[in-house]
Amino acid sequence: KINVFNEEFESNLSTMLAPIRGTNQYWFHVKGEVKAMIAEYGSPTLFLTLSCAEYDSADIAQFLKKKRCSWRSRAILC
Repeated sequence: KINVFNEEFESNLSTMLAPIRGTNQYWFHVKGEVKAMIAEYGSPTLFLTLSCAEYDSADIAQFLKKKRCSWRSRAILC
């Protein structure tokens, strides 16, 4: 009787943890979706990652500096 309860509890716990990012159950589900997409569409041939490099752009760096200073005390120099 105890083993049946533990198995049922574990099953319910796995179901509850599935939508929480970072849990094994979440990544198991995501991995299943990726495998299904590869089965349906084939292996990916291009991966693209874009970044605005916010600290290399003078305009964006100036904007971020203003935003960072706006919430600080006026006594602190930015």
